Amino acid sequence: MNLCAICAINMTNDSTCADNRAGKFTHSLSTGPNLVSVPLIQFDESVETVLQSVQYDRAWSYNSASQEWKWFMKDKIYSGGLSGLNEMMGLWVNVTEDWNLTVAGTVPAQTTIHLYEEWNLVSFPSFNSSYTVYDLKVDTGAVRVEGYDPTFPYQLRMLGDGEVLQAGLGYWVSVEADVVWAVDID
Repeated sequence: MNLCAICAINMTNDSTCADNRAGKFTHSLSTGPNLVSVPLIQFDESVETVLQSVQYDRAWSYNSASQEWKWFMKDKIYSGGLSGLNEMMGLWVNVTEDWNLTVAGTVPAQTTIHLYEEWNLVSFPSFNSSYTVYDLKVDTGAVRVEGYDPTFPYQLRMLGDGEVLQAGLGYWVSVEADVVWAVDID
């Protein structure tokens, strides 16, 4: 992850810098289904733009608020309801050959993710390298967290409390009541 401040300098050498940080993120993907996320705020959230660096044929996500799956297929003229991707969403992407997901955008200082009773497919939009499953459980009351593992059935496995969450991955989080999860950048 590369971070930088965006500054503008005029003709008289006066500069103004943005409070927001820009970033570029790359994550390697293997052929087949991958559970990913986009940890940066995108200027254009359309599926085609966000996933433009990936060789894939379909993408799908679970909307916990409506309790329905939404999908996008590259070779179909209709989207199945998945038209945009943001930094709060977990996303399954079927990659047609080993490739990298690369995105650029604004690094969120804090992201608020609404978790609904039962299962939620979410992102971890932070670059905190010490935030564990246990921390997520304490912060949200989550009772179970599952993450991507290509060797397990359904490419998922239950994560242990000591495992660290990673930017760029998607997670299934089960909570017993609606709750708001405030995720800080670090």
